[in-house]
Amino acid sequence: INPHCRFAIISNTDTQAMRLLSTVKEFAAQLGEQLAASSYHSIQFANGSHIFCMGDEPKGIRGTGFSGILLSEAAFYEKSEETFPVIQGSEHPGCRMILESTATGRNGIFKTLWHKGDKYNHIFWGLESHVAHREDPYSITDAEWKNLQEQFGFTRRDSAAFFQSKFIGDA
Repeated sequence: INPHCRFAIISNTDTQAMRLLSTVKEFAAQLGEQLAASSYHSIQFANGSHIFCMGDEPKGIRGTGFSGILLSEAAFYEKSEETFPVIQGSEHPGCRMILESTATGRNGIFKTLWHKGDKYNHIFWGLESHVAHREDPYSITDAEWKNLQEQFGFTRRDSAAFFQSKFIGDA
């Protein structure tokens, strides 16, 4: 991590942001990075860099000059149309911003930027691309498989079986 940089982790809830920061702390420890200070909402590295975390209604961050911003679960921000300009106002020149989310049909700025945000690179990783999201393909009936293909566009029966068991169940 470069010296004296400021990064923000903003998530749909303060609790989720703190979980992400905790993961960063674990990575730093594994890499042997020394922390000069640590709290629930921020860490400071020995080289003067800071990482702050906050929920989706960040207050008082305009003009803070972040070098990088992660907007986690951005499709679930309650007031994204209002808060996104505030977040943009906290960017340092050359700031890298990452918006990521499970985009399950939500509205707001994530959806707008996905469809109309030309200055952003759009990268999609679907449920089918992860080996942990697989179950016995024959745990669903042929009719369920056909329905999951038509309704959600599944191309892998084992991933459709996972989706059926985790998100639809016996409904």
